[in-house]
Amino acid sequence: MPQPVAKVLAQNEAETDKKKDSLTKKNRDMKNLSELTKIAHEKRDVQALLYMHHILHDIDYWGFLKDGDKPKGIDFWGVSETAPQNDKDNRADIAKYLAKN
Repeated sequence: MPQPVAKVLAQNEAETDKKKDSLTKKNRDMKNLSELTKIAHEKRDVQALLYMHHILHDIDYWGFLKDGDKPKGIDFWGVSETAPQNDKDNRADIAKYLAKN
């Protein structure tokens, strides 16, 4: 039995919003990585490299899981927007670091 048009449109809109949100989070991660790269290069700051590693690690291990997938490892920093930790403390540390530098 066909679904009502309004229901199909609502489902499509919800899926579109979810994709836009996912893209926005990935864009924020890439922006943070770009800023950290600049800091690491210009200031020779090792902390910037560590934060970059943590973001890339989280995205690699946790950011692209599909339903039913298991993470590639157990390490989780929770610093990326793509694969965030609920408490946001670690992401806040990076935000403070970027604002300071």
